Amino acid sequence: MTAALLAYTGLMPVTHYTALLLALLVLALAGLVLSGHRRREREQREHLRAMREREEKLRLSLWASNELYWQYDLERHELEKVQIQPGSSDDLDVRVDLDADHQINPDDVDAVLRRLRAYVAGQAPMFLSEHRIQGEDGEWQWMRARGRAVARDEKGRITRIAGTARNVSANREQERERRIATEVTRHMAEAVLVLDEEFRFVTVNPAFTRMSGFELAEVVGKDASLTNSDQHDAAFYEESRKAMRESGHWAGEMWQKRKDGREFLCAVQTNAIREPGIERRMYVLVATDITDRRRIEQELRYLANYDTLTNLPNRTLLAERLSRAIVRARRQGSCVALLFLDLDRFKDINDSLGHETGDQLLCSIGRRILSRSRPTDLVARLGGDEFALILPDLTAEVA
Repeated sequence: MTAALLAYTGLMPVTHYTALLLALLVLALAGLVLSGHRRREREQREHLRAMREREEKLRLSLWASNELYWQYDLERHELEKVQIQPGSSDDLDVRVDLDADHQINPDDVDAVLRRLRAYVAGQAPMFLSEHRIQGEDGEWQWMRARGRAVARDEKGRITRIAGTARNVSANREQERERRIATEVTRHMAEAVLVLDEEFRFVTVNPAFTRMSGFELAEVVGKDASLTNSDQHDAAFYEESRKAMRESGHWAGEMWQKRKDGREFLCAVQTNAIREPGIERRMYVLVATDITDRRRIEQELRYLANYDTLTNLPNRTLLAERLSRAIVRARRQGSCVALLFLDLDRFKDINDSLGHETGDQLLCSIGRRILSRSRPTDLVARLGGDEFALILPDLTAEVA
């Protein structure tokens, strides 16, 4: 009787109560397992989504930067290249190439190996190289490759290097052209100035320094009026700048002033250009110092038209002015007179007193004739003791 009471609670048998507890425990455990499984699935989905996003960003980055991803196995000597290319639709396709015989230009192989060994030996913070490889079209392409170690063996030695590479053939060509242009400008005899759109100095070549005395650091950022001369008024320089702005071109002669204050005459050629990248207007001036040339031209012109002893016009200039006077007289209905003078017994003066005295006499006579002539008259020395005068704008009665 007692045993029956102990075995029965009045509600249900103990075995049924235990079974219920076990069932509830199983359900709880199953719920926990299911919740954990779902959480793991959710975490996996989030992880996969994050990985896909990272992969997509990597693809977009490689495609936008026009770079390819590479990794090189130092043990197998295999190069894997991953390149992103536009697909048939809006998607980006991933192209993977495994290259065991990567074609590097024979002239660049030693340099590439030297840089690779230096990085593997810890002598460089990263592998960086510019070299030529053979493209799909068989042409050599300049590539800039950079990378770092991504795998090591148990001894810590690098076994795999990964990084990115970019085709820099166009950049190399542009850089080559820039270097050539720089060297040409540097060795030009003419001064080359580059001004910004506000006519401030951007750069100058060494010839400008030799010509003006100003060093590059002394003029950069300053207005080009720094070298303006007082030989021209402000309106002249403003007109030249106006022509540059409106037509992008100006050419002419311009007086400039050196750092020490001396003035020199330049033949200037100016052209407007566009600054690469930002399309901002700039001006390139090429200036040649023609001071000595102009002085020589003036001296030659003087020697061709004037008598060196008396500084009077010579026979050549006399003939030119006489032709003009005759044409003007015909047009105006006036007259022109031509007088010839010579000195009596001048040879006796040279023989008795010497040629120096004779020269002084010729100069004195030339000055005296000038003092008695009108501003419109021309007094010339024909040679020896012969002089001539052109008297324009005369009436018929006076003539």
